[in-house]
Amino acid sequence: MTHEQRQLTDEHIALWREGCTLLEAMTPTEYAEGRSDRCRRFRAIHKELTWGLLDPHSASLFDARLDGPCDMRPEYAQAIDWPISQAWRRALIEATGLTPKKFEPGHVNSHPSRSIGIDTARSDVACGDDGDRASGMDASQHHVPGLD
Repeated sequence: MTHEQRQLTDEHIALWREGCTLLEAMTPTEYAEGRSDRCRRFRAIHKELTWGLLDPHSASLFDARLDGPCDMRPEYAQAIDWPISQAWRRALIEATGLTPKKFEPGHVNSHPSRSIGIDTARSDVACGDDGDRASGMDASQHHVPGLD
């Protein structure tokens, strides 16, 4: 299935919510160590969402760096589907009202991807509820720009 044929589903939204809840509950040390049941479940969610909507070499949808301009060479950004990853991340945030946020700089988890096994992006994020962005839409009503 190509990126253009994929739609945001209720399952994607449920996984995003669960991933954000897990991140919210983790301490910086727990996240950095990556050995807890929550960390293992988060890795599984990250993998299912990112690999399911994009591919294994794409930037993690939980990576807060996707909220800004790409800091990589253009050819690398294109190879890891940066613009498409940004569109999916925005769609998930809009559909749920949950915005993943980075842990504060200097925490023990400043590079947690090494410890929790996320290879394509640091994903040094936590999630919080951003009620102002909640759309009240279910997955069947959500259109992902640039993906049709």
